Amino acid sequence: MKKVLILYYSFEGNTEKIASYLSEKIEADIEKVRPIKELKAKGFLKYVLGGFLAISKNKPKLNPLKFNPNDYDTIIIGSPIWASRIAPAIFSLLKSDIIKDKKVGFFYTYLGGNKETDNLIIDCVEPKNKLLSIHPCLSVNEDYENQKEKILKWAKEITKEKKSTK
Repeated sequence: MKKVLILYYSFEGNTEKIASYLSEKIEADIEKVRPIKELKAKGFLKYVLGGFLAISKNKPKLNPLKFNPNDYDTIIIGSPIWASRIAPAIFSLLKSDIIKDKKVGFFYTYLGGNKETDNLIIDCVEPKNKLLSIHPCLSVNEDYENQKEKILKWAKEITKEKKSTK
């Protein structure tokens, strides 16, 4: 049984870039969460429609996962932030019973946002799982090298084995 699974949704590739990097560095399995009907908007419309779907707490139906979260000790979840909220695919994942009774680390990519985002993440993760911590990744495209160092340090911290004190 592998210890860590990374589940993520990415629309423009920023969250995927971070998730893939983490998967390689901490040797975790990785899977993209895919809605059955993917958002196809482009240009400015993608921000308007994506933000509306996130604010309205849209829960799209998801394609089945290849990896079974029950086989893992820790799940790392990654999402872009739309209108200060997690992407609908990740919202749907967390509101389902797919991930239950797990230790969860959550990272998100964003260009701007507010403190409300972390509280919304806590509300989505905590009822069914133990939230280890949240890590924001600001402006991944402009600051990727700096973001890589920070996210790797975070991931190693939340996935490290606790030493027995016998």
